[in-house]
Amino acid sequence: MSDIGEGAFESCIALTNVKIPSTVLNIKELTFYNCTNLESIELPVNINSIGSNAFTKCALENVEINNGTISKVAFSENSHLKTVKIGSGVTSIANDTFISCPNLQTITLGKDSTLTAPSNNWGATNATVTQEQ
Repeated sequence: MSDIGEGAFESCIALTNVKIPSTVLNIKELTFYNCTNLESIELPVNINSIGSNAFTKCALENVEINNGTISKVAFSENSHLKTVKIGSGVTSIANDTFISCPNLQTITLGKDSTLTAPSNNWGATNATVTQEQ
């Protein structure tokens, strides 16, 4: 399976932790939307894309994304989210990806990342963006 389909786990409140296998390359729109008890995810290193609202309204605390593209509002409205690590293989992050994540404090870009944070830090207005040395 290379994709997890649109809305596949939408509003599945029983989910608390998810490890996505390395065979999954694309997480479609709304895949984990409104999974209000989803606290942690482990994304495969070789992920290609994360769709819009894929993880909106979850309870994620920390997110690490190594590769691919991240669509608009993919991680929005995660009130527990504190840290995000963006690997050097991430090629684009849409505006407002992290909007309405009031506790997001730090977004760390990989050492070799060529990304530049926009003035609103992808919607995470309270966050500081740093780059690994």
